[in-house]
Order: sequence, then structure tokens, then C-alpha cells
Amino acid sequence: SLAGVGSFSLEFYFLSQILGTDEYRNAADKIFQHLGRYEGNDGTVPSYWNVMTGEPTHTNGGLGSGSDSFIEYLLKVPLLACARSAHDTLACDDQHRFLKDMLRLYHKIVKLVRSEHFVLKKGDSSIAYPADNAQYYQLLCFVPGLIALGKVADMPDFALAVSLIQGC
Repeated sequence: SLAGVGSFSLEFYFLSQILGTDEYRNAADKIFQHLGRYEGNDGTVPSYWNVMTGEPTHTNGGLGSGSDSFIEYLLKVPLLACARSAHDTLACDDQHRFLKDMLRLYHKIVKLVRSEHFVLKKGDSSIAYPADNAQYYQLLCFVPGLIALGKVADMPDFALAVSLIQGC
């Protein structure tokens, strides 16, 4: 699944760091580059893949099962691999193009969540339920923490994270 690919990315970046070699990071970057060819207009990537061919088994993507960890690792890998700038933001140098691509995709998916991946509670619009295809899934309760982690200083995103966690 796509979630497994996200987990491997973090593990490969970590292995490269502790072993002092780019071999594993390069492998993770090649996989991410391949996945990028299948990115939908909304930022989602197919959830399930044939490990023998490297091709998706269907074109459905989303935030839920099969994709959840991948979305988390779009932020976690750059947090591990990029330096912090003087302004306390992530600074990925030019030789880490795929880290910038991961952050770009992360922000694109957060934008998608803001626009359509939640359902407001009837009678109390301050509470939002994380949703995929207009359906609430408990599994999506990782989303508020991820948004808050990536955007604490951005108050609209932080407010969305608080609203979503109340729905969980």
C-alpha cells in the first residue's frame, strides 16, 4: 500500500543518515519520483500498488486506509532530513529536491482537507469530522495532529486542526 511506501521513505532516510551514505535516500527518492507520475490534480496518489510491477492496482486515492501513513511521512521525512532555518522553518537545500516535492504535496493535501475533506457537525460548526468521500472514518483522526504539526503558526490551519480533533 501507499502507506507502506511512506514508512519505507522515513526508514530509508534514517538509514542513510546513520550509515553516512546516500544509497538508501536515493532509493526512497526514486520511489517518490515514480509515485509522483500518478499524482492526481487534488494531490492524492493511488492507495494500492503492485510491488512486482511498481504500477497502481487502481487509480483511487484519498486520505484513508492505504494512504494515511504516506500523507504523514510527507511531513515527517523532511522534518528528519532538512535543516531548520533562522526563521525556524524547514530549509531543504537544492540537492534534496524530493524533500521539497514532499512538502509541496503535503501542503497541497492540507489545502484539499481545508476545502472538502471534512463534515461539519450539525448544530455546532466549530466541530468538524475528518472525511474521505464525504464519509467520516476514525482512521482519519491522524489528520488534525499532522496539520497542527506542520502549521502551528498558521492560525487558519491550526483552527481547522482543533476543529477536526474535536470531531474525533
